[in-house]
Amino acid sequence: MQKTLSRVALLVLFATAIAVISLVQLSRGPFRIDLTADRLFTLSSGTLSTLQNLEHDVQLELFFTDEATRDIPVLRNHKRRVTELLEEYVLLSDGKLTLTETDPKPFSEAEDRAARLGLTPAALAPGAPAVYFGLAATGARGQPERVSFFQPGDDTRLEQTISKAVFLAGRAAAPKVAVISTLDIDGGFDPLAGRPTDPWFSIQQVRDIADVSWLPRDVTAVPEDVSVLLVIHPNQLSDATRYAIDQHVMRGGNVAVFLDPLAENLSANGAPAEAGTTASDLPALLAAWGVELVDGKVVGDARFAVAIPSRQGNQPVRHLGLYQLQQPTTDKPIVGGLELFTLASAGALRQTEHAPTQFTPLLQSSRNSALLDAEDLAFLFDPATLYDGFAPTGEQFTLAALLRGRPPTAFPSGAPTAPAEGDTAPPHRDVAQRDALIVVVADTDLLLDQMWVQVQDFFGQRVAEPFADNGTFLLNTVDTLLGNADLIGLRARGQHQRPFHVVQQLEREADARFRAKERELTARLTDTETRLAELQRAKTGDDALVLSAEQNATIAEFEAEKLSIRKALRAVQLQLREDIDALENRLKLINIVVAPALLTLLIFVWVQVRRRLRRAPF
Repeated sequence: MQKTLSRVALLVLFATAIAVISLVQLSRGPFRIDLTADRLFTLSSGTLSTLQNLEHDVQLELFFTDEATRDIPVLRNHKRRVTELLEEYVLLSDGKLTLTETDPKPFSEAEDRAARLGLTPAALAPGAPAVYFGLAATGARGQPERVSFFQPGDDTRLEQTISKAVFLAGRAAAPKVAVISTLDIDGGFDPLAGRPTDPWFSIQQVRDIADVSWLPRDVTAVPEDVSVLLVIHPNQLSDATRYAIDQHVMRGGNVAVFLDPLAENLSANGAPAEAGTTASDLPALLAAWGVELVDGKVVGDARFAVAIPSRQGNQPVRHLGLYQLQQPTTDKPIVGGLELFTLASAGALRQTEHAPTQFTPLLQSSRNSALLDAEDLAFLFDPATLYDGFAPTGEQFTLAALLRGRPPTAFPSGAPTAPAEGDTAPPHRDVAQRDALIVVVADTDLLLDQMWVQVQDFFGQRVAEPFADNGTFLLNTVDTLLGNADLIGLRARGQHQRPFHVVQQLEREADARFRAKERELTARLTDTETRLAELQRAKTGDDALVLSAEQNATIAEFEAEKLSIRKALRAVQLQLREDIDALENRLKLINIVVAPALLTLLIFVWVQVRRRLRRAPF
């Protein structure tokens, strides 16, 4: 009887497996099991919502050069991955997407069309045919959105890239974003190199999702068709320009303001910054919105401080004003799903009393932080000096915040200047017409390329490889203010490379012990030099040129102390290495011995239980 039941169970299991395989084959859809922590290879809810809410049908055309890539398995494997993903898009689009594949052979009409669409070929070798591997998405507007080249190995951002192209091609019109800035974000001129500078990648990304225009620094009115206003380092703006920003919010427009107590990016091109231009603030507007930027202060964070080479060439120094924030997983808007942010000399934001807006912190320092004078960082020679007198307060300082509400105007008396003759000024408003969304960030340096992205050459193309989430933070900010919540979900897809938090904590603790020993050595050196100088001043005549027995003893004592302290410094570094090695050995023991042993034990228990069940009478 027992054997008959077992055979029936096996037949049922076999029939079920055949049925599942048949259904998968008939559905022609990709069947996968995604075991990654953040479901990196499963289409997100943002993509599904984007496909459901397309305003127009979209035609997808994938260009891939077949003949020239036959001996390049990396590209062909990635092409298969892209094709499978695009087919999944089509299946889930309810007929709104169509997909065609085109092989742009050399000197063919297909190659000419790929070039007209703006796809960029890659030269795999000198004299070799150009290789195309891109996507054109065309909607009712007829203006194609494109993916110039699918870079192999970039699976983390593959869904984001495709979904963004589909979203942009399927919308009726591009929203308008305006920028007011005193920085060369859109490109400038490097006087030392004698050549123009490229636009920042952060603002180039915004151009991919919106129609971006630049307003002059002395603008007196923001165009009414502007949905979102970006104000970046508003240094020395006129009252008329501040009034224009104020009335944009009063009309119901949203705004993102990037301020800075010390804009180090002004000297990023090597030229010295002009006096009075490194700090920016909008105190009157911020007060009306219910927030303030702590004047003249920079947040120093010992936990997230980045180690940089020391000018003395010794042990690297952790710079209190340069930090990589590792934010915990959160469902907050804009930063949800983002983990790593690089900032420099950021300020602190605080909500004011009786604020008319809801204050939501987006980026915060650790509790091992304190406020430093911005002047101390402006002319900093040795970052180690920032630790002198540094006393963490235990407070988490807010570096970026989202404000929501209906704030009053910062200009209750109306426009500060009368309109020019013949100009028609829009009516003055005292209160925001609707709930405004205002993002305030106390740092502008996070928008710099070197703070979040590494530019690499890939087959002759400049490819941006992000190592932090700064650029995504700006995109999410614009998307939030535009109301494109679906795209935010696409970017919050987690990261393939995760930091070793325990190792980083060990390094921070070892660094703190090293700095303490180093300060002890410096203090003893200073004390010894003082004692030697006092003994030297007490000597007169010919004895002034000869070291006394007491001086020799003092020097010998100091040399012994110096050797002892240096030995202690080496012990600190050795202990750090031993702690990391011990952690590595524990992980190896768990992976190699403990996990297999537990699995073997479970199998053994399962076998024993089955045997007992078979022997048990029914």
